[in-house]
Amino acid sequence: MKKSLLIYISVLVATLCLFATQASAKDDHVSCKATVTYQNDSHIVRESAKTMDKVKKELIDEACDDVCDKLHGDEEDACEKSCKAEAQITNIECTGNESSDADKKADKKSPQKKYYCHADVSCDGKVFSVKEHAKSKEKTEKKLKEEACERACIQLSGKAEDDCEKSCKKSAVIQKIECKEKIK
Repeated sequence: MKKSLLIYISVLVATLCLFATQASAKDDHVSCKATVTYQNDSHIVRESAKTMDKVKKELIDEACDDVCDKLHGDEEDACEKSCKAEAQITNIECTGNESSDADKKADKKSPQKKYYCHADVSCDGKVFSVKEHAKSKEKTEKKLKEEACERACIQLSGKAEDDCEKSCKKSAVIQKIECKEKIK
């Protein structure tokens, strides 16, 4: 009798420990349901990750996979690239908590300035309205030009796309720029 009771208690304790560990792991995740809109088409998607930023990226990735799934090869790649650059998240509902690891990393960093910029960038005779952010204004301007060139060359693929982007980066000109400096 004592031996079977001891085995029963041991199994019960092990089971409770297992469920407590799983519950703790689930608490370190953010799970979200959102509507992602791209070219006036909305998709409802669900994703989970350790941080809110990662969840938002996963939501857009999932929606863009859905949008471009009917295409193949280079067309599918170009579609996904365009979608990821332009898709917007709306109606987001989340549960859970960000990972404590993410909090520890954030705590270790001292407050840093970030530059959030919106600009009109001309490249190969076309003007692109782009938004980017970085730790310095110079890096932000470089990223703005890169984003404009990605958009200018998105219809191409492979070496042609790389050559187009290289050429564009050399000739890209920021025509109008507005930046906000924020402490993060």
